[in-house]
Amino acid sequence: MRRDSTKTVLVLGFTAILGLMSVVVLISLSVLHNSNNRIETLVNANNTKTGLINTMLTAARERTLSLQNMIILADPFLQDEEWMAVNVHGSEFSAARTALLELELSPAELDVLAAQGQLTAGVAELQLYIAELIRDGDKTAAFKLLREEAIPGQNKILAALSSLLQIQETEAAQAVQTAQLDFRNTLVSVLLLTFGITILSILVARSVTRRSTEIEQRLYDATEHAQVTLHSIGDGVITTDVQGRIERINTEAERLTGWHDQSAIGHPLTSVFSASRDLSNELTLEPVATAVLERNIATSEGDVLLRHRSGRKFAVE
Repeated sequence: MRRDSTKTVLVLGFTAILGLMSVVVLISLSVLHNSNNRIETLVNANNTKTGLINTMLTAARERTLSLQNMIILADPFLQDEEWMAVNVHGSEFSAARTALLELELSPAELDVLAAQGQLTAGVAELQLYIAELIRDGDKTAAFKLLREEAIPGQNKILAALSSLLQIQETEAAQAVQTAQLDFRNTLVSVLLLTFGITILSILVARSVTRRSTEIEQRLYDATEHAQVTLHSIGDGVITTDVQGRIERINTEAERLTGWHDQSAIGHPLTSVFSASRDLSNELTLEPVATAVLERNIATSEGDVLLRHRSGRKFAVE
C-alpha cells in the first residue's frame, strides 16, 4: 500500500510538475507571440502613417517654395515650370492624405486631419490665387499675400501634421510600455509557478528555472528590439566625430542626402549634409562646428534647404 501510495504521490507530483511546466511554457510563449504580433503590427502601421505624413509635410513645404521661386524668377518659362511644380506638389499632398484616411485611425488622428483639411482648403485656394497674380505680373500683391496670409496658414498646416507625428511617437511609447508590462506580468507568473515547482521537486524545478530563464531572455530581447525599432521611426540620423567626419548614417538620412552609409563614412559632414538657409548657398550650415565651438546643441531656427547628392534641393527641418 505504501509503495502504491508513494507511486501515486510521485505520479501526482510529477503530473503537477509537468502541468505547471506546461502552464509556464504556454503563458510565456503566448505573451511572447502576442507581444511580437502587436509590436510588429504597430511598427508597420506607424511606418506607413509616418511615411505618408512626411510626404504631406514635404509636399506642403515644396509647394510654398515653388511659389516663392515664381516670385523670384523673371523668365516666364521658368515660372511655368514652377507653376507645374506647384500643381504636382498639391497632387502629392492630396494623394498622401487620401491614403492616410484609408488607414485605421484613432479619434485624435481623425480630429487633427479634419482640422488640417479645413486649413488646407483655404490655403490651397489662396496659393492658386497668388500664382495667378504672379503670372499676371502683379508680384507685389502676390508677395504680400504669400507673406501675410499663405505662409502663416501653411505654418498652421505644418503644425497640424507635426502633431500627427507626435501622436505616432506617443503610440509607439505606449506600445513599449505595454510590452514591458506584459514582460513584468509574465515574469511574476513564471516566478510563482517556478516556486510551486520547486516545492514539489528540486531537480524538476532546476529544469523549469532553466527553461523560464531562456523564455525570459527571449521576452527581454524582443522588448529591447521593439524599443530600438520604434525609436528609429521618422528622422534621419548622422553621427560624426568631433572633427565632423561621418561615422554612421541611417536609412532615412541616406534617402534624404542621396549618400549610402559605406560611401559616406569618413567624409566631412558638410559634403554629405549640404544644407543652407537660402537658395544662394551663401549661408551654409555647419552644425558640428557650431556644436563643438559653442558646446551646445545646434538647431535650425526654421526650415533649411538640403541639397541631395543628385543636386536637387528641398526643405527640411
